Amino acid sequence: MPKRSRDDICDDSDSSDDEFYLESDTIDDDEYISNSGNISNDGEYREVKVELDEVRVKNENVDIDNVWRNLIIQDENTRNIDFTSGSRMPGPQISTNCAEPIDFFKLFFTDELINKLVEETNGYANEKIAEKHLSKHSIWLKWTDVTTKEMSAFLGVVLNMGTITLSNLKEYWSTENNSRIPYFAEVFRRDRFLQIFWMLQVNRNARHATSRKQKISYYLEYIDNKCRENFVSGKQLSVDEAVVKYNGRMTFIKYNPKKPTKCGIRMYVLLDANVGYIQSILPYFGSLTTEILVRPDLPISRRIILQLYENFLQSNPEAAGYHIYTDRLRYVTKLGTCGTSTRKTFNRRTQEGEIVNINQPNVVINHNKYMDGVDKADHCVSTYCFMRKSQKWWRKLFFWGLEICAINSYILYKVTQQREDKKPMAHLKFVRRLVDQLVEDFRDGSINKPSTSGTAERLNGLLHLIRRNDEGKSKDCVVCSNRKIKGGRRESLYYCNTCAAKPALHIGDCFEKYHTMYEYKTINVIKFE
Repeated sequence: MPKRSRDDICDDSDSSDDEFYLESDTIDDDEYISNSGNISNDGEYREVKVELDEVRVKNENVDIDNVWRNLIIQDENTRNIDFTSGSRMPGPQISTNCAEPIDFFKLFFTDELINKLVEETNGYANEKIAEKHLSKHSIWLKWTDVTTKEMSAFLGVVLNMGTITLSNLKEYWSTENNSRIPYFAEVFRRDRFLQIFWMLQVNRNARHATSRKQKISYYLEYIDNKCRENFVSGKQLSVDEAVVKYNGRMTFIKYNPKKPTKCGIRMYVLLDANVGYIQSILPYFGSLTTEILVRPDLPISRRIILQLYENFLQSNPEAAGYHIYTDRLRYVTKLGTCGTSTRKTFNRRTQEGEIVNINQPNVVINHNKYMDGVDKADHCVSTYCFMRKSQKWWRKLFFWGLEICAINSYILYKVTQQREDKKPMAHLKFVRRLVDQLVEDFRDGSINKPSTSGTAERLNGLLHLIRRNDEGKSKDCVVCSNRKIKGGRRESLYYCNTCAAKPALHIGDCFEKYHTMYEYKTINVIKFE
């Protein structure tokens, strides 16, 4: 198969040429100075003088990106818009009954949404299975409809997988001594989990829809509404671009070599700049998104910010006077409509341990302070994140939305605890308690069996009983069989009835080794004649 070019994967001819970053590497100093006119509040151009720092003048080898360009201009008094959050006070808009992680999580991922997933998943699975000609060994012959309790447990297991990173999904059900994690096999049989994973559906009617975003739009819009409903941000907001990694052939996939995740689906987020709460989300589907954005007379980058802010105001139309901070990949200049050109000096320790004085403009200080909310959210999402390879792009957005719900749940919990002068639990502890509350007593794997390690169980020194398979079916002996080598397969009709896994074993040495030796596996050697 020929190698795909970047243009094949990431082309989106329908979108605007204006991107969310500046390509200014080709601008020289003379061009910058000659084009540095400014616009006054009344819309008329006025001349400003651009003066480089003395260091820049004395040493031409200094990197110009690390030198401030000072605009010698008198500050003018501008009209300030008083901040008001309208009829809703800034902060969580939730009931005082919310105390446990599950209470906060259900504010976003509600029972209504879970019931919707159950209905769509069951309908989609039954339709797909009916269309297929299944072999007698197909796992889909054993499909049963998902229940709401089972779906909640499925979501809990997915969140738990985000805290324990393994190479692929099947590794969570590994039976090897050095990698076995009993929890996942006890909650779900591997085949059942994979059944739900591959049949998971948000909108099964979108299979025949003409618009690609219909596959996931209901789900993302629902989460977006709940994010705006449950929290009102303070005065400072920040906007940033998140990239959900995906390398498939979709026209709205974008490539950016300056990002850690170079190719993926762009998601724009509006956050509370102080606590990092994700206030609103906006997925970018190329021209389908561009067509519905406000202010078609403006470049796409500005329209996205205005659209996020307009969505934000839908939950609180009386709000006004917010300060929005945005970011770019390369700092060319700083522009703000609030604050002044005054500077502040503070101390900073260099890598060599030396204390130096740093003089920064007020607009830079505010930007660094309030863009920190983006870093808080990014850190939480990347710390315990479940993202797996999938051929379906909308699955990526589904699990991304699930992570957003978990992150906002923790932030709401943390804010409420701090307001009550209580110490909140750590993020990892919060997620693990949420997992337990979602799963509860659901057990599809080893029902009514204790949570014991396979090694501890087989080496417990107690009596183990061997039985013969009544159906006459033989299985690979866990001790001496090895399918990785030619002629290495060894089968037995007998198994240990005491061990939970019911391992197939040969009577005699294999049975004894399995229950007395830590390293019981026989190494089969290929003999050459």
